[in-house]
Amino acid sequence: MIASGLERARVLVEQFFATDAQLGVPLSAVVIVMSDGECFDPQRTLAVAEQIKQLPNTSMACSYFADKDGGGGSGPRLLQAMASAPTLYQTVFSAEQLRKFFLASMTAAAQQAAATVGDHVDLTKS
Repeated sequence: MIASGLERARVLVEQFFATDAQLGVPLSAVVIVMSDGECFDPQRTLAVAEQIKQLPNTSMACSYFADKDGGGGSGPRLLQAMASAPTLYQTVFSAEQLRKFFLASMTAAAQQAAATVGDHVDLTKS
C-alpha cells in the first residue's frame, strides 16, 4: 500500500529534522516514490503525501514505472498529484531512465535548497 510507505517516509523525515536540527545548517529532504500507482486507498495516499509536502524544506518526487505498452489507468494521475511540482514527476520505462530521474530529482531539490538559503549557484553547470 502506497500510503503505508509514505507514512513511514514521513516519520523518517521528521526524525531526520528533529535529530539534525541542532547542527545549525539548513536541512532539506526529498522523498522519492517509484510505483505503478495502483492504490487501494488513493484518498489516504494523497492525504499522507500532502502531509509530507507540508513539512519544511521537503519535496516529493514521483516516478511511474510503466511497461513497454505505456501502462495507464489511474496510476500516473495519482503519482502526478503526489509530486511537489510537475518537474518532479516522470514516467520511466527502464532502470536507466529511473536512474536519470533520481539524479534530476536530487539536483532540483538541491537547487531549491540553495535558493532557500540564498546561494544561487546553478548546479546544472559544471
